[in-house]
Amino acid sequence: MNKIVVRKANSNDYEAICRLLQQLDELHIELYPEIFQRIAGPPREYDQVLKWIENPDSEIIIVETEFQKVVAVMKLIIENSPQYANFKQEKYLLIDEIVVDDAYRSKGTGSLLIDEARDWAEQRNLNHIELNVYDRNKGSLKFYEKLGFETLKRRMKLDF
Repeated sequence: MNKIVVRKANSNDYEAICRLLQQLDELHIELYPEIFQRIAGPPREYDQVLKWIENPDSEIIIVETEFQKVVAVMKLIIENSPQYANFKQEKYLLIDEIVVDDAYRSKGTGSLLIDEARDWAEQRNLNHIELNVYDRNKGSLKFYEKLGFETLKRRMKLDF
C-alpha cells in the first residue's frame, strides 16, 4: 500500500463510512441470515454517525489512501465496567465496529487500526480494549487472536 492517512472522521466522511459499513452488514447477513436483513437506505443514519463523531466518549477513525479514498473505518466507544460490587470499576475502550475494504485486506490496514485504537486508549488512560466478533466470522477471529486478543466471554443463543 502506498501513502495512507489515519485520521478522525468528520461529517464529510458520512458516505464513505456508510459504504464500508455496508460491506460489514453484508458479511453479517451472509454469516447470520437468521439474524440480519438488508434494509432500504443507508446502513447507519446520518444523525447517529454525527453523534459518534461529536461525542467526546466516542470516535470514528478512518484510513484513506493518497487519493483520499476511505478504505477502513473503526468506531471507538469508551465504556465502563458493570456497576456491580464484585466488578473492579474501570473504563475501557470498546471497538464497536471495524471494517477494512475488501480490496485492502491482508495489507496491514487492520493492524494499523488496532495500533491506532491502542494509542487512543492509552491517551485516555483506559485499561484495556474489548471488541465483539461473531463466532462464524473465522477470518476476523483469527486476525484478532494473532494480535493478542483473547476470548473474554461468550454470548449464546437458544432458538425455539
